[in-house]
Amino acid sequence: SRNCIMSSTSFVITPVLYRKYYPQEDKSKTSLFWFGLGVNIFIGNAIAITQQSLWGRALDYAVSSSTNTAAKGEAITARNINYRVVVRDSLKTEGTSAFFTVPKWAARVLMNAPV
Repeated sequence: SRNCIMSSTSFVITPVLYRKYYPQEDKSKTSLFWFGLGVNIFIGNAIAITQQSLWGRALDYAVSSSTNTAAKGEAITARNINYRVVVRDSLKTEGTSAFFTVPKWAARVLMNAPV
């Protein structure tokens, strides 16, 4: 789903925003490149890391009731994910940093940067 978010920012959101809201007299191939890069870095990655954090926390939630049974050697059975509970508990314990922090965003952006 991260790839869906990133491709949507590149192929849907960027062209629509650029066409509708970028000043006509300033449009060029270069301005489209930098505008698209900015949308991808700032909007796409912010949404993607938030979604990745939610996914990771949801997986932890699914197996959290199974931790004790695994230690006893019993079979692990995951529970259904209740996203409302996952978000509520995460926000209660860590606030918004449960899903978004500048270091998470910077790490994601730098990981995609060419060397």
